[in-house]
Amino acid sequence: MNYPELSQEAIDHLIFAGCNPELYRFGEICKNNHEFRDSGYSIRYKNGNNCYECNKTRKCKDHVKQKKESVFGKFTPLTKSAINFLKASGKNSDDFRFGTICPNNHEFENSGYSIRYKISKRCIFCAINYRLENEEKIKKQQKIIYQQVTREKLGIQREYKNAELSQEATDFLIELRRKPELYAFGSICSNGHEFQDSGYSIRLIKNRNCLFCQSDNFKKYKLKYS
Repeated sequence: MNYPELSQEAIDHLIFAGCNPELYRFGEICKNNHEFRDSGYSIRYKNGNNCYECNKTRKCKDHVKQKKESVFGKFTPLTKSAINFLKASGKNSDDFRFGTICPNNHEFENSGYSIRYKISKRCIFCAINYRLENEEKIKKQQKIIYQQVTREKLGIQREYKNAELSQEATDFLIELRRKPELYAFGSICSNGHEFQDSGYSIRLIKNRNCLFCQSDNFKKYKLKYS
């Protein structure tokens, strides 16, 4: 049976979790009913067809047991050298362990192992390389997800218009010698000009244009108010 490609929402979800979306696809809903956000599908690995959520939460015990035995082997504690390496890298060694050498042969100091995350089992060097290669994309996706979470926390819908300005926004406009009555809070603009983690952009009531997108004052004040 042919299944559709991952939705953009699913891709964003995987990137935010530190996973490579190219390794996954949509598939039939798994036996634990891990449907991805009312899509009618579960997110599954392309190689092996296992459900992403089942694997992540370890609800499929047989699969996890087989995975531990055939892929990751027995738990192997880190050496002092590996612990010192993680500490120097600003990492908490309690979050890592030794595991079988990854497909990219990232063996740590001829130890016969790769350093892997305890939770995701990912090789630390594979994860670092992926983030370096996709740094801008990951930042953009994380910003979008953060904005979505902020809207949900505030109970805001995408369609809202002309929300009342906060006192901080009002004072900010006065400082810019703008008339606050001409402005209102609105959805965050395409350039991500969110005002002080409010979940809004400051917009003109008349034409809905973002203040910072139009104004050179954004450059002057972005360090203080972004």
